[in-house]
Amino acid sequence: IDTINYVVILQMIRTPDDAGYLMIGYAFENNVGHRKPYLVKLNANGEKQWEKIINDYNPNLDSHLHDVVHTNEGYFAVGSINSNSDTGVGDIILAKINLNNGDFLDEWVYDFDDYYNTSGFDWGYTLFPLTDGGFVIGGGNQTTPQFGYLLRLDSNKNQVWLNDSINYDCSVRKIVPLPDGSFVTTGCATVL
Repeated sequence: IDTINYVVILQMIRTPDDAGYLMIGYAFENNVGHRKPYLVKLNANGEKQWEKIINDYNPNLDSHLHDVVHTNEGYFAVGSINSNSDTGVGDIILAKINLNNGDFLDEWVYDFDDYYNTSGFDWGYTLFPLTDGGFVIGGGNQTTPQFGYLLRLDSNKNQVWLNDSINYDCSVRKIVPLPDGSFVTTGCATVL
Protein backbone atom coordinates (compact mmCIF):
# COMPACT_ATOMS: atom_id res chain seq x y z
CA ILE A 1 0.00 0.00 0.00
CA ASP A 2 1.88 3.08 -1.15
CA THR A 3 -0.60 5.76 -0.09
CA ILE A 4 -0.04 5.42 3.66
CA ASN A 5 1.29 8.56 5.33
CA TYR A 6 2.01 6.81 8.61
CA VAL A 7 0.85 3.90 10.74
CA VAL A 8 0.32 3.54 14.48
CA ILE A 9 0.50 -0.05 15.79
CA LEU A 10 -1.46 -0.44 19.01
CA GLN A 11 -1.22 -4.19 19.58
CA MET A 12 0.70 -7.24 18.35
CA ILE A 13 0.20 -10.93 19.07
CA ARG A 14 1.88 -14.18 18.05
CA THR A 15 -0.04 -16.31 15.58
CA PRO A 16 0.42 -19.86 16.91
CA ASP A 17 -0.75 -21.36 13.61
CA ASP A 18 2.47 -20.27 11.84
CA ALA A 19 4.68 -18.71 14.58
CA GLY A 20 4.20 -15.33 12.93
CA TYR A 21 2.70 -12.06 14.17
CA LEU A 22 -0.52 -10.11 13.66
CA MET A 23 -0.42 -6.37 14.35
CA ILE A 24 -3.36 -3.97 14.41
CA GLY A 25 -3.86 -0.24 14.82
CA TYR A 26 -4.65 2.56 12.40
CA ALA A 27 -3.23 4.32 9.38
CA PHE A 28 -3.50 7.79 7.91
CA GLU A 29 -3.94 7.52 4.17
CA ASN A 30 -3.66 9.98 1.25
CA ASN A 31 -2.91 12.95 3.53
CA VAL A 32 -6.47 12.77 4.83
CA GLY A 33 -6.69 13.48 8.55
CA HIS A 34 -8.85 10.50 9.42
CA ARG A 35 -7.77 7.17 10.85
CA LYS A 36 -8.53 3.86 9.12
CA PRO A 37 -8.24 0.39 10.71
CA TYR A 38 -4.90 -1.14 9.76
CA LEU A 39 -3.68 -4.75 9.99
CA VAL A 40 -0.35 -6.28 9.03
CA LYS A 41 0.74 -9.94 9.12
CA LEU A 42 4.39 -10.92 9.54
CA ASN A 43 5.87 -14.39 9.18
CA ALA A 44 8.11 -16.02 11.81
CA ASN A 45 11.13 -14.14 10.41
CA GLY A 46 9.39 -10.76 10.75
CA GLU A 47 8.84 -10.40 6.99
CA LYS A 48 5.60 -8.76 5.86
CA GLN A 49 3.12 -11.22 4.33
CA TRP A 50 0.28 -8.74 3.81
CA GLU A 51 -1.09 -5.45 5.06
CA LYS A 52 -4.62 -4.15 4.92
CA ILE A 53 -6.45 -0.88 5.43
CA ILE A 54 -10.17 -1.29 6.09
CA ASN A 55 -12.06 1.39 4.14
CA ASP A 56 -15.59 0.17 4.89
CA TYR A 57 -16.56 3.04 7.18
CA ASN A 58 -17.30 6.75 6.86
CA PRO A 59 -14.20 8.27 5.20
CA ASN A 60 -14.73 11.57 7.02
CA LEU A 61 -14.56 10.02 10.50
CA ASP A 62 -11.95 8.09 12.51
CA SER A 63 -11.95 4.31 12.77
CA HIS A 64 -9.26 2.19 14.42
CA LEU A 65 -8.46 -1.12 16.08
CA HIS A 66 -7.08 -1.22 19.64
CA ASP A 67 -6.72 -4.83 20.73
CA VAL A 68 -6.49 -8.29 19.16
CA VAL A 69 -6.79 -11.77 20.69
CA HIS A 70 -6.58 -15.37 19.52
CA THR A 71 -9.25 -17.86 20.60
CA ASN A 72 -10.28 -21.37 19.53
CA GLU A 73 -12.71 -19.65 17.15
CA GLY A 74 -10.03 -17.51 15.46
CA TYR A 75 -8.59 -14.00 15.67
CA PHE A 76 -10.71 -11.11 16.95
CA ALA A 77 -10.05 -7.38 17.16
CA VAL A 78 -11.90 -4.62 18.99
CA GLY A 79 -11.90 -0.92 18.20
CA SER A 80 -14.04 2.04 17.28
CA ILE A 81 -15.62 3.11 14.00
CA ASN A 82 -16.97 6.38 12.67
CA SER A 83 -15.69 8.38 15.66
CA ASN A 84 -15.75 12.15 15.84
CA SER A 85 -15.16 14.00 19.08
CA ASP A 86 -16.64 17.21 17.65
CA THR A 87 -20.01 15.68 16.82
CA GLY A 88 -20.04 13.00 19.53
CA VAL A 89 -20.61 9.99 17.29
CA GLY A 90 -18.86 6.64 17.20
CA ASP A 91 -19.49 2.97 17.85
CA ILE A 92 -17.62 -0.07 19.12
CA ILE A 93 -16.64 -2.75 16.62
CA LEU A 94 -15.73 -6.38 17.24
CA ALA A 95 -14.33 -8.10 14.14
CA LYS A 96 -13.27 -11.64 13.32
CA ILE A 97 -10.14 -11.50 11.15
CA ASN A 98 -9.16 -13.72 8.22
CA LEU A 99 -5.51 -14.49 8.94
CA ASN A 100 -4.82 -15.14 5.23
CA ASN A 101 -5.55 -11.59 4.03
CA GLY A 102 -6.84 -9.34 6.84
CA ASP A 103 -10.46 -9.28 5.67
CA PHE A 104 -13.16 -9.16 8.32
CA LEU A 105 -14.97 -12.51 8.24
CA ASP A 106 -17.67 -11.14 10.50
CA GLU A 107 -18.23 -7.97 12.50
CA TRP A 108 -20.51 -6.77 15.26
CA VAL A 109 -21.22 -3.12 16.08
CA TYR A 110 -22.35 -1.86 19.49
CA ASP A 111 -23.85 1.60 20.00
CA PHE A 112 -24.80 2.77 23.49
CA ASP A 113 -26.41 6.10 22.49
CA ASP A 114 -29.97 4.81 22.88
CA TYR A 115 -29.11 2.97 26.09
CA TYR A 116 -27.68 6.10 27.72
CA ASN A 117 -29.83 8.65 25.92
CA THR A 118 -26.60 10.41 25.04
CA SER A 119 -24.60 11.23 21.93
CA GLY A 120 -21.12 10.41 23.23
CA PHE A 121 -18.90 8.20 21.12
CA ASP A 122 -17.95 4.76 22.34
CA TRP A 123 -14.39 3.40 22.34
CA GLY A 124 -13.48 -0.29 22.48
CA TYR A 125 -9.98 -0.49 23.99
CA THR A 126 -9.48 -4.02 25.26
CA LEU A 127 -10.84 -7.48 24.55
CA PHE A 128 -10.88 -10.41 26.98
CA PRO A 129 -11.93 -13.87 25.71
CA LEU A 130 -14.02 -16.08 27.99
CA THR A 131 -14.05 -19.87 28.16
CA ASP A 132 -17.68 -20.03 26.98
CA GLY A 133 -16.80 -18.38 23.63
CA GLY A 134 -17.94 -14.94 24.72
CA PHE A 135 -15.94 -11.80 25.44
CA VAL A 136 -15.68 -8.88 27.81
CA ILE A 137 -14.93 -5.59 26.06
CA GLY A 138 -13.50 -2.71 28.08
CA GLY A 139 -13.60 0.88 26.92
CA GLY A 140 -15.02 4.31 27.47
CA ASN A 141 -17.81 6.61 26.39
CA GLN A 142 -16.79 10.14 25.49
CA THR A 143 -19.65 11.98 27.17
CA THR A 144 -19.19 14.67 29.79
CA PRO A 145 -17.94 13.36 32.07
CA GLN A 146 -16.40 10.39 30.28
CA PHE A 147 -17.04 7.00 31.86
CA GLY A 148 -15.52 3.57 31.51
CA TYR A 149 -17.47 0.39 30.93
CA LEU A 150 -17.28 -3.39 30.68
CA LEU A 151 -19.50 -5.05 28.07
CA ARG A 152 -20.11 -8.82 28.45
CA LEU A 153 -20.96 -10.73 25.25
CA ASP A 154 -22.16 -14.31 24.91
CA SER A 155 -20.77 -16.80 22.37
CA ASN A 156 -23.11 -15.36 19.69
CA LYS A 157 -21.69 -11.87 20.42
CA ASN A 158 -24.97 -10.67 21.96
CA GLN A 159 -24.89 -8.33 24.95
CA VAL A 160 -25.32 -10.13 28.29
CA TRP A 161 -24.63 -7.18 30.57
CA LEU A 162 -23.07 -3.75 30.64
CA ASN A 163 -21.26 -2.38 33.69
CA ASP A 164 -21.01 1.36 33.29
CA SER A 165 -20.33 2.22 36.92
CA ILE A 166 -16.70 3.07 36.20
CA ASN A 167 -17.02 6.84 36.47
CA TYR A 168 -14.59 9.69 37.17
CA ASP A 169 -13.73 10.69 33.62
CA CYS A 170 -12.00 7.41 32.84
CA SER A 171 -11.86 4.42 30.50
CA VAL A 172 -10.97 0.74 30.83
CA ARG A 173 -7.72 0.07 28.94
CA LYS A 174 -6.80 -3.48 29.97
CA ILE A 175 -8.54 -6.50 31.47
CA VAL A 176 -6.20 -8.77 33.45
CA PRO A 177 -7.25 -12.33 34.42
CA LEU A 178 -6.83 -13.64 37.97
CA PRO A 179 -6.20 -17.28 38.97
CA ASP A 180 -9.73 -17.68 40.36
CA GLY A 181 -11.34 -16.89 36.98
CA SER A 182 -12.23 -13.29 37.81
CA PHE A 183 -10.38 -10.28 36.45
CA VAL A 184 -9.26 -6.79 37.33
CA THR A 185 -9.20 -3.77 35.07
CA THR A 186 -6.72 -0.99 34.53
CA GLY A 187 -7.27 2.27 32.77
CA CYS A 188 -6.84 5.98 32.91
CA ALA A 189 -8.69 8.75 34.65
CA THR A 190 -8.61 12.50 34.90
CA VAL A 191 -7.24 13.45 38.31
CA LEU A 192 -8.03 16.88 39.71
